Amino acid sequence: MKLNKVDIGSEIEARINQLGLSKSEFGRKIGIPQQNVNRILEKPSIDTDKLLQICSVLDYNFFALYHDATQHMTVQAINHSAASLSGDAMVLNNGLNTKDTDLSAENAELKRELIEAQRKIIKLMEERK
Repeated sequence: MKLNKVDIGSEIEARINQLGLSKSEFGRKIGIPQQNVNRILEKPSIDTDKLLQICSVLDYNFFALYHDATQHMTVQAINHSAASLSGDAMVLNNGLNTKDTDLSAENAELKRELIEAQRKIIKLMEERK
């Protein structure tokens, strides 16, 4: 499987701007001071545990940006990825138990985000041609 190189700091900053959040507000949501927010936004890479937390706070699947949309994912692979991210998001929610319907809704949302990210990548690749 081919993966894309992503400047994750820039992508996170773009999402923060899209949501209209200030850096200090974002920092509060992920539990770090603003100067550490700047460090995250300036770095091209990030720890996966921190990225999981940021995905949850910004309601966006940044992991999908790394996937090469020219390769086809099976429905089973998408389901597995969504279930894995959903499980990790539950851990971030202080281990609180959620109802099965909540998990199904989270899985569906993660699948929609993954498909949307793939569509954006395809569109960008088509524009480059």
